[in-house]
Amino acid sequence: MITKLKYSDAKSIIKEIPTEGHSPLMVLADEYDTYFVKSGKGNVPAFDIINEYLCHYLLHFWSIPTPEISAVKVDPVLLEGRGFNPVFHNKHHYYQITFGSKKLNDTFELGYFNQINGKVDFRKYINPSIFVKIGLFDIWVENTDRKPSNFNILIQDYNSKLKIYAMDHAFTFNHMSYSDLNPDPNFITNTYNDNILDSTIVKEVIKRLKSRDWINDLLNYFYFCISECENNFINIVEQIPDELGLSKELVVSLQEFLFNKERNKAVFQEFLTRL
Repeated sequence: MITKLKYSDAKSIIKEIPTEGHSPLMVLADEYDTYFVKSGKGNVPAFDIINEYLCHYLLHFWSIPTPEISAVKVDPVLLEGRGFNPVFHNKHHYYQITFGSKKLNDTFELGYFNQINGKVDFRKYINPSIFVKIGLFDIWVENTDRKPSNFNILIQDYNSKLKIYAMDHAFTFNHMSYSDLNPDPNFITNTYNDNILDSTIVKEVIKRLKSRDWINDLLNYFYFCISECENNFINIVEQIPDELGLSKELVVSLQEFLFNKERNKAVFQEFLTRL
């Protein structure tokens, strides 16, 4: 089961977070919750933020932690006189609902300087295999943005241990219209150096976990997760706000892509080549 999508109203804008991707706004919303929000820039379909909603729920069925979310309404008046980047924050972009990722406490973004240099470092993580599962997930959804130079992973200090969260999924599904996705197993486009499986820290995790039994467990995990996603897919897409433009035809294209049996065999084989 999944939690019904929460809707919130932004009460104030705290600041803009400059990035090369979406430069999200940090906003204070209902119940004093803080969210990082991205707009669909007025596009319909708003693929970037539909991707965010989809991956949030797909990750749930992969048992991969990701921040809580909300559909956030931002009154365009709140942008007046703030001097935000107009490419990302035109007032007209906010006539449409946004995607909000809830701010987590005690976190930092994983970077190239974070390494595992021994058993002590390795044991700090609650479940280091999550790094590997995120890499597999990214091949499945063709994430073009998470890579060794841009992890898009949050690490939280959680009861004196480190908890791993996947974040930022706007550039999944090869950053294209779902109608253009190709389920042909010969067209796995997540290229070798564009996956965190090729990063030093994840290679260290793989070295410590890799065994025949572990790979068999990952295979079973992969197909179980896909089955759970497929069985709950209609419930997932029903959570996405209608105004973002996810049509029935696009949903069918997504289903044909994500749940194509031959493609998924190729996804796992591609994953194995990186271990």
